[in-house]
Order: sequence, then structure tokens, then C-alpha cells
Amino acid sequence: MKKTLLAFLLFPAITFADSGVVNFLSAEIGSASGGSEDSVAGFGYEAVISEKLSLSLDYSDLRYEDGTVFDSTEANMNVAIGSFGEGSTYVGIGALIPFNNDTGPEFIASANSIHDELSTGVNAGYSKRTGKGIDYDIGVTFLDKRAPRYSASILAPVGPTGFGISLGLEKSEGGLVYTSLGVYVAF
Repeated sequence: MKKTLLAFLLFPAITFADSGVVNFLSAEIGSASGGSEDSVAGFGYEAVISEKLSLSLDYSDLRYEDGTVFDSTEANMNVAIGSFGEGSTYVGIGALIPFNNDTGPEFIASANSIHDELSTGVNAGYSKRTGKGIDYDIGVTFLDKRAPRYSASILAPVGPTGFGISLGLEKSEGGLVYTSLGVYVAF
């Protein structure tokens, strides 16, 4: 796991020189309905390599009305059946590591239960990811320790600079729905 996280951290430096790579940096804020959640925020990085492989690392922060905080980090690798440049069905694998800042850093550093909460899963969907024009993604993620998640997002550029606006919708089994609005830069 440590080697995988190290590879994700080093990946941006490796991919800048390769012209066959499209990088996305994003930040989003949103709200949740269907439970006692108040707000959700997050940021992420994604690299699309040669229009066939997508690697992503995302951080999410969910805040409940009672003040409780639930954070998670998610890493995914998806492979396009066709080409992400034209729009393609994809399949992939991923991992979700949840943690709660309200329990303090001692919990994160010392408790074995943080690893017990690690969820691995499979992804499937349809996506276009070019960094030029409108990009979109519709997918489902099946995690081993969590309910399935259904998601849809659209990325719309604002001018020719690579900056854009994103809109996302995610539904978890059981009725919880997240809606988010964000910004991104593609390079």
C-alpha cells in the first residue's frame, strides 16, 4: 500500500514531460441529502495516459450537522475499453481509506482498526476525459465493505486556459445523495 501511495505522489512529476498525458486538478464543495450530513468538500488529481489508462487520487471531507467529521482518501485505476479521448466504457479497481479527524491523530497512527476499514472495489462506467471541450463520467463503484455508489459528473471548460467548472452527483445505496460544484484545471 505504501508503494502504491508513493507512486501516486510521484506520478505528477513523471507525467508532466509526456505529451500523451492529460492531468486534472480539482476542488469541489457540495451538500448531502438523505441523512444528517451538512456539507462535503474535496480535492483530487487524475492523470489520463495515452487515452487508455486513468489514475486518480481523491480526498473527501464530510461534515455532519452534529459536528462529526468523516474524511476519506480514495485511489482508482481505470482502463478504457476504447479511448477516453472519444468516450469509452471502462473498468477498474480502487481502494477507499476512511478516517475520522474527530478521533485524533493517535487513532490514525496506532489503531489497527484504520486498516480494517480499508475497502477495495471495482469500478465500471462510461467516460470522456480529454481536457478539451466537455468531459463527462457516468459510473458505479462496488466496494467490499460499503454500499455501491452511483456517480455522474460533467466538466465544462471556461475559455481556452484549461480552467473549468465541474458539476457532480453521487448516490449511495440507502438514499444518501451528494451534489457538488467545483473548479478544475486540465493540463
